[in-house]
Amino acid sequence: MNITDLLVVGAAIILGFIILKFVVKIFFKFIIFLLIAAFAVFVLFFWKGGLLDVGNKDFMLKELHNKYCQTSSDDRIKCECILDPLMSDIYTKYSPEEINKISKDKIESLRIISKSVAKNKSQIMKCLKENNADSLWYSFLSELKNFDFENKLDKTIDFIKEKQADK
Repeated sequence: MNITDLLVVGAAIILGFIILKFVVKIFFKFIIFLLIAAFAVFVLFFWKGGLLDVGNKDFMLKELHNKYCQTSSDDRIKCECILDPLMSDIYTKYSPEEINKISKDKIESLRIISKSVAKNKSQIMKCLKENNADSLWYSFLSELKNFDFENKLDKTIDFIKEKQADK
């Protein structure tokens, strides 16, 4: 082998490493892109029910009504004093189609429930006092927090609690 052959082989090896480095770099970028895409799909479609679960939600009060109105005496008081007045108020104002539409939008559900709570608060508090169950009011407000409204609900509930403490 002469020097020219060695230079050609050396250049080929160096060129091969450069090409390999370029291919590996593109491959890893592709893998990172796939991982980001997989994470995005997971967040959009599977995390906390995702987009696929939006239409499968019942109206919040209906879920709470199903939970509390079929169980123990404390829950029965919460049902009769809090949930029944709210449910009757909301179901008289809105048609079943409107409630079905509202149930898919958590923020709109919160707005409707907040209005109903404000309207029926004195009736609710009177019923709770008659049954010596004032603490169930705060329990109900805490239960609403479990529906997760991106901190908007926390602010609304804190506002309601502050108003309650002022009275």
